[in-house]
Amino acid sequence: MTKHYVEAHEKLTFIYTRREAYVMSMSISEFCARLPEQHFFHCHRFLLR
Repeated sequence: MTKHYVEAHEKLTFIYTRREAYVMSMSISEFCARLPEQHFFHCHRFLLR
């Protein structure tokens, strides 16, 4: 799965790829902690690219 972007709404995190969308029941901070830092950056409080 290649992530296109990730956004948060309340305590849910939405992961968007070019073809699909996924919902995770965790905060965007929890999700970010699981990602390799060299491939992603947190560009806004609610958005990750």
